[in-house]
Amino acid sequence: MKRKQMGLLGFGLIMGIVVLFFAAKKPPAQKNVTKKLTVTASFYPLAYLSTRIGGEQVKVINLTPVGAEPHDFEPTTKDMAKVERSDLLIMNGMGVEAYEQKLTEQLKGSSVKIVLAGSEYATKIMVKEGVKRRDPHVWIDPIIYGKMARKIANEMGNVDATHAREYTQRADQLIKELNMIDRDYQAGLANCTLNKIVTAHTAFGYLAKRYRFKQIGISGLSPEEEPSPKELQLLTDLVRKEGVGHILLEELAPRVWGETIANETGAKILVLNPIEGVTPAEENQGINYLSIQRENLETLKIALKCH
Repeated sequence: MKRKQMGLLGFGLIMGIVVLFFAAKKPPAQKNVTKKLTVTASFYPLAYLSTRIGGEQVKVINLTPVGAEPHDFEPTTKDMAKVERSDLLIMNGMGVEAYEQKLTEQLKGSSVKIVLAGSEYATKIMVKEGVKRRDPHVWIDPIIYGKMARKIANEMGNVDATHAREYTQRADQLIKELNMIDRDYQAGLANCTLNKIVTAHTAFGYLAKRYRFKQIGISGLSPEEEPSPKELQLLTDLVRKEGVGHILLEELAPRVWGETIANETGAKILVLNPIEGVTPAEENQGINYLSIQRENLETLKIALKCH
C-alpha cells in the first residue's frame, strides 16, 4: 500500500514538472495595441492643430512639403495614395488648396472623412478698389484658429470616440494659449501712430480686422497675382504720402514688387509671416504657430509705430 502511494506521489510530481515546463515555454500574451488615427493635413497650420490635438493617438501627415507655397502645391500620385489610406483629410478650403475639388472627387466612395476646417469662418474682404472676394486666410486670426481647433477635435472624436475626451482637453489647452496671444495683440497694438501696413499679398485681413488696422496688399489673395504698373505706382505714392516706413514681405511669396517699392520710397523691409509653413529645422528650434504669432506682433508694433 505504501509502495502504491509512493508511486502515485512520484507520478504526481513528474506531471507537475511537465506542466510547469510547458507553462514556461508558453509565449507571452500579446498587448492590445490600439491603431493610431491617421490624419492628413493639407498644410502647416492644419498639421499643427492636428498634432497638438491628436497627441500620441494620432499620426499626422503634412501634405505640403517644406518650402512649397500652399497656394501653388499640387499633390503627386504618391501623395494621393497617402491620403486614401487616411482616416481624416483636413483642408482649409476656399481655394488655398488648388487640388481641393480634384481630391474630393477622387475620394468619393472611400472611407476617408473630409473636413474643411476654415470655410465656415471666412468673410469677404476688399482686395482691390471695388472688388471683394472671400478671404481664405482664416488661420491668421488666433481666435478663429481656436474655433478651427475645436472643430478638428470634434471631428477626431467622431471618428475615434475612445479618445474623444483627450482630443477635447488638448484643444481646450491650445485655445487658452491662443487667447493669451489675443490679449498680447490687443495690448501691444493699442497705441500706434500708423493704422496701415503694406504686405506682400492680402493674407492678413482677419488680423487687421480684429486688431483695428488696415492691410494694403501688393498682390491679391494669392501671392502669384501680379500687380499692374499702375497699381505699383499708386502703392508707391501711398507709402510716401502716409509715411509708411516698412514694407512687410514673406519668405515664400515673391518679393520683387515689395523690394521695388522699398527702393523707390526708402522704406525698410521686414518679414511678416502668414504662417503657411515651418521647416523641420525650425520645429527643432521650438518655432511653431504660437511663436510665429508673437514674432509677427513685434513686427507689427514696429511697422505701425506702436508705443
